[in-house]
Amino acid sequence: MVGDFVIWGSVGHLVGGVTVGVLILKAYRYVRSEAPLLGAIMALGIISRAVIGVALFWISYLDLRFLRSLHSGDGFWALVPDARGYYGAALTYVDDASSTHVTNASPMFVKTLAAWMHLVGWSPASGLFFNVSLYALLCVIIVRACRPARKWDAQIVCASCV
Repeated sequence: MVGDFVIWGSVGHLVGGVTVGVLILKAYRYVRSEAPLLGAIMALGIISRAVIGVALFWISYLDLRFLRSLHSGDGFWALVPDARGYYGAALTYVDDASSTHVTNASPMFVKTLAAWMHLVGWSPASGLFFNVSLYALLCVIIVRACRPARKWDAQIVCASCV
């Protein structure tokens, strides 16, 4: 019974992650169609966040010698000590969602991260995926608000917002 739950939970996380990935791609295509300059900036932002984030995660997770004094060997880095706290608080909240008290500096973020991890998985790297997704959403919101309609000067204004 527990094994079935783990398998179906993993499949659900995979489906959730793929769905979010498709939505990020659609967001990029929308931004690129409305403002090519912003599409290029968005692509660079997504790729750089993903590549650098995944590299840093695996360097720490695999406990590689590269910058060993700055990472803890479990996917987290000493330069962002609050990340481990938020991750732990989100896991605790997922285990006991009936809890009305989240002991952290930002209860709303912890609850949002817990909901996100419920969708895409419990890995410490899910925070990175959340960051990339929020960046894509922000780009779409900025383009919708600016309405650059392929005007170069309006794209410059939107680009400064991104």
